[in-house]
Amino acid sequence: MVGARRKTLDTQAEVFRIFYEIGKALAQGHGYDKIVRSVVRAATRLTGGDAGGVLVLDPDTGNLVHREGHGLSGAERTISFAPGEGLAGWVATHGRPARVDDVRTDRRFVRKAGQRRAIRSMLCVPVKAKARVVGVLTVTSMRRAAFGASDARLLEALAAQVALDLENARLEALAAKDPLTGIANRRRFDETLARSLVHARRARTPVGVVMLDLDHFKTVNDVYGHAEGDRVLRQSVERWLSAIRAIDLLARVGGEEFAVILPGADAHRAREVGERLRQRQAQHPFLVRRGSVPLPVTVSVGVAVATRSGSPAPARWRCTLARRSSGTGANTARAGTRCGPATWAWPAC
Repeated sequence: MVGARRKTLDTQAEVFRIFYEIGKALAQGHGYDKIVRSVVRAATRLTGGDAGGVLVLDPDTGNLVHREGHGLSGAERTISFAPGEGLAGWVATHGRPARVDDVRTDRRFVRKAGQRRAIRSMLCVPVKAKARVVGVLTVTSMRRAAFGASDARLLEALAAQVALDLENARLEALAAKDPLTGIANRRRFDETLARSLVHARRARTPVGVVMLDLDHFKTVNDVYGHAEGDRVLRQSVERWLSAIRAIDLLARVGGEEFAVILPGADAHRAREVGERLRQRQAQHPFLVRRGSVPLPVTVSVGVAVATRSGSPAPARWRCTLARRSSGTGANTARAGTRCGPATWAWPAC
């Protein structure tokens, strides 16, 4: 009896300490990702779970994707759930907690490809911001009936701490996305390029950028209308996305101007990517006016690489790229030559 009471008091003290640390971090303006990570660790430890995670609702697809995890493998961190799929999907759809003593007897549970650990019991609670579900906080265990009602109450309290983070993440994702094509916008391109240059300088590795400018695109809008022009933009993006790596960033930086950031790409690699994107664009005509009219739309490409010798300021990088990639003939690929093949000089803009 005394031992059980002591354990309860220790747990309560740990809970108070964690909430104090979270509140302190929020007040001091610490990064929200760090706070969410602390909450997930706390949820897993305090409930006696084997693993835990926070899943966030993708604003476009409605899928649940992992934001942070504790005790999860790399493959498990990539698992996502369609709307209503699995126990987490059910919680997100209904906005209610779910506690399952044995997942083998619950039809809502879905075993996903990439799941490495055995799961016997599970507890999920919704994360709500202004009465709207923005994510799910979950813990799992290999033991049957590992979680009780008190664990559910604790998880709901912890979920309230990460609600603001997930809502901010959703708004940030929307603010950094081009609404027409769904890819990154100029703001995210600028921020990612700045971070990539800093990382490249520290790691002494190259970073490449490919600029894409659709040829004579104003004529497309003038002749066929902006709706058809928008369709060409979206289809162009689909072609390019299929030709780059997952770690590369494709962004719309102007009306018909796009850019790809290529981490770790040297001059040879950047030229290859630029040529592949140009060929992918020119390979097939676009179909406009309900598919009745084939319309060839080509793209001109500019390539730049920051090498180990030093990285320029992002503003100079962008200006040099724009200057070099414009003024070339239609459906061409061009790289800078002032500092060697496909390596750029950095004149003041």
